[in-house]
Amino acid sequence: MLKRACRTVWLGVLSAVCVVPCRAHAQSRVIGQIQRIRSTSGKESCRPPGQSVTGSVRLLRGTSARPLAQVPPPEPLRLNDSVRVAGDFDARITIDDPSYGLGDIVLAPRLLCRVIGADLMRGIAADTGIYTLSARGDTLRFAVQAGGAYITWTDARKLCRLQVVVPGATASICGTTVIVAVDATGRRGLFYLTEGAARLGSVIAARGDVFRLGTGQTPLRLTPAQATTAIDQKNVDFHAKNVWKSFPGRVLRNPWTYVGLSAVGGGAVWVATHPKDASRVKATIVLRIPI
Repeated sequence: MLKRACRTVWLGVLSAVCVVPCRAHAQSRVIGQIQRIRSTSGKESCRPPGQSVTGSVRLLRGTSARPLAQVPPPEPLRLNDSVRVAGDFDARITIDDPSYGLGDIVLAPRLLCRVIGADLMRGIAADTGIYTLSARGDTLRFAVQAGGAYITWTDARKLCRLQVVVPGATASICGTTVIVAVDATGRRGLFYLTEGAARLGSVIAARGDVFRLGTGQTPLRLTPAQATTAIDQKNVDFHAKNVWKSFPGRVLRNPWTYVGLSAVGGGAVWVATHPKDASRVKATIVLRIPI
């Protein structure tokens, strides 16, 4: 009887020792990195030349928030983290997770300068971008509460496990390049599919489609003329390319590399490494990206 009681106590202790770390590990799961933060120097095409806005980049985790340096070492991103980008800054993050997929996202509050309203005449700029990463089941959710984001997503297995949450809709992303922007109120936005495939709510988006978004409204596909008015391509190119033109990225695991290779009909090599030691190679997977 005494032996049975002791065995029960030890099993209880072992269970407690095992369960707590496992649960803590799940809550602190690393899914990517904040790779770089760069100043735009107020050079957006929608601003007067040289007009700068002071700001900061902050990482919000749980109840804590801390500023990030302009050029930090790679900063781990975990589920339920939020990133707040303000003023003349852009931040570039990479998601690299075997369950969700691989993606490169530029967080740029003023990517589209402004979000055009229902009358297509006035817009509200978002000088601060607010972005949150969470999960629902086996799907990663990237919520844009304000500001803009340029998303390039690689999903070799076609599981479409990325959702982009914007006003009035949730977009399911496969192998795709998407531009989204949400105004300062968080109630209006734009969704622009530049490459690949996506489902925006119940609507299938085709390449080149631009949708106006609104809280409580069905996404509205804009006419070509309206889309040209809404999208400032010069400003998009500035944030997506010029700000990062000297940034090499991650050579083999960078989705920009995959997209470039697939464009000429080639394949790409994904070298999967140990999360704590990049020198320990676990597997090499040859991918052909159908974008």
